[in-house]
Amino acid sequence: MCDGRINSDIEYNLKSMGINIIKTQKQKVLYEAVSYHPDILFHHLGGKEIVIAPNIEDKLYYALENEGFNLIIGKNKLERKYPKDVLYNVARLRDVAILNIRHTDEVLLEELDRRKIKLIDVKQGYAKCSVCIVSEDAIITSDIGIHKKQ
Repeated sequence: MCDGRINSDIEYNLKSMGINIIKTQKQKVLYEAVSYHPDILFHHLGGKEIVIAPNIEDKLYYALENEGFNLIIGKNKLERKYPKDVLYNVARLRDVAILNIRHTDEVLLEELDRRKIKLIDVKQGYAKCSVCIVSEDAIITSDIGIHKKQ
């Protein structure tokens, strides 16, 4: 899954490596800057399971289902204004999730708990957008609050 505004050269290179791309569609309920961001629309729990916002356009649901994903529908709808746009924006490393617990969808929190994922509560609502995951055990971030919680 990638932002629907992906550069054509990057798209070509990914496809040439045999990577199947699902491009997001603009989600009109969100403001422009994040309207295509996959990490705003859903959270990949691992394997074939995804918690996804209930008000995403159907085309995205079908594309994910066609790739064999099991979609778990979240409780809360995404909305234009913060914090209702960060409900699914959770950074995951192996058995740790970095998130703002107060602004995370209840279904997603239940699924993380069921999987015994340790929650690292941060003030940053855009937790996933604020990190670059480089491995199952490491991230890069310029967010001081996230850095201090590590």
